[in-house]
Amino acid sequence: MLEAQEHVALTIGDFTLSGVTLSADTSDVRRAWGTPDSVVVEALPSYEPGERSTAWFYYDRAIGFDADGRRKWITISRAGRPTARGVELYAPASLLFAQYGAFHSVGPDEFVYSLGSHRITFAVQADQVLEIRLE
Repeated sequence: MLEAQEHVALTIGDFTLSGVTLSADTSDVRRAWGTPDSVVVEALPSYEPGERSTAWFYYDRAIGFDADGRRKWITISRAGRPTARGVELYAPASLLFAQYGAFHSVGPDEFVYSLGSHRITFAVQADQVLEIRLE
């Protein structure tokens, strides 16, 4: 595996994808991305009866919302949808490390970059980015 470069600090903008910011709600996402291809609503195991989690699925990405309709996470599922720093699926690991620098590795092929309680996780295999999740 390639060695990471010097740490490059994340900013709030790093968690924006195609106009959807960290503070986005369902209305913001619908304005930015349009109507989802499909929606999944699941009950959450919690102390609050009726609390639910919602996920919207699009051709090349998915987004999850908390019970209040606020963005929780985004996953990128197809190439052509880069992060704010230009890393997309199937990009070489060298580009990931050049753009994001030092990382916290949580497994042999998983690299995490954090800003407070927010994080971007990249799964890398055979020196290619295979999964991207912003949360």
